[in-house]
Amino acid sequence: MSTPKKQFLFVHIPKTAGTSFALILAKRFRGLRKLQFYSPKEREIYPKLAAAEKERYDAIYGHIPFIGDQGLKRGIEYYTFFRSPRERLLSQYKHIKGDGNHIIKSKINVDEYSLKDFLKQGFVRNFDNLMTRYLSGNISKEYLKIDQGDLDLALKNFDNNFNIFGLTEKFDESLVLLSDYMNWPPLLYVRENKSSFKIRKEELDDETEKLITACNRFDEVLFKHAEAKFEKLLVPKKEMVEKRVKELRECSERNKNSIIFRNKINLLYAWFRKKLAGR
Repeated sequence: MSTPKKQFLFVHIPKTAGTSFALILAKRFRGLRKLQFYSPKEREIYPKLAAAEKERYDAIYGHIPFIGDQGLKRGIEYYTFFRSPRERLLSQYKHIKGDGNHIIKSKINVDEYSLKDFLKQGFVRNFDNLMTRYLSGNISKEYLKIDQGDLDLALKNFDNNFNIFGLTEKFDESLVLLSDYMNWPPLLYVRENKSSFKIRKEELDDETEKLITACNRFDEVLFKHAEAKFEKLLVPKKEMVEKRVKELRECSERNKNSIIFRNKINLLYAWFRKKLAGR
């Protein structure tokens, strides 16, 4: 791949199929300069980097919020994925419960707490309007302190800076639209980062559902806005997208074993980076 004119910056909102996409980016930008930020310590470093340092990289991605104008002369192509807020929250809970290495497990015994406990006690800010947090840049706000001002800022940042973006629920269509927009070849993939933990039906009682709704109040508005914009991108290219989605799925299936092997190497590398960074 030739050096791109703009830097590609992927704002990876947790539990929006971003791990699968990050693995796609690892291949797409192979041989070029990439910078990843996934551990808490790494995320603290990123905002402190000078523009001249950031300018060196062709792709930056990780659990980093939208920051805005970073002074890069080459410009930035921002990208992110949105997901149904309720499904994203449930996926986050399953990930915490099922991932033996999740950082929260060093602080509390997660087996002692239900989803209702997590939502009431605020052990993790990720349950409170996380997409709004990331797009507004205010990821460090206290639990349940995200407000209308944060939503307004998130909507403004999204509308003004994200020319192209994806929906988890339409992952393949998102990849096709991105390839078309960026003039990239098909982005073959095998979905990764699935949790084996299952939420018990009794955990999702009326009180818990009300808490889920309250925690996603602003994310629901942001997601519906993103959905409407995505449809506007999709409709005029419907036939092309349908054709290429079919081709993408067939080609990904034919190359499944090599993709899985490549992903294992990239995930192992990411694991070592986290260990070296002290998570």
